[in-house]
Amino acid sequence: MTFRIEVDHQKCMGTSTCIYLAPGRFVLNEQGRSTPVQAETTDDSGIREAVEACPVQAIRLLDENGRPVLP
Repeated sequence: MTFRIEVDHQKCMGTSTCIYLAPGRFVLNEQGRSTPVQAETTDDSGIREAVEACPVQAIRLLDENGRPVLP
């Protein structure tokens, strides 16, 4: 299954929780907001935990049809 990772930069506070929980999956952009390294992936390891731990719920994991898997 292919997943799409989206980050709402209006909500993101740049806490780096996602970077810690899903190493190599997220980086902080020039504005200090989280950005997925790859927007699409078939491996959701670590990403689910990062989505659930985001303190402002800025990260979404979508299925191949664009439906939210998390949150």
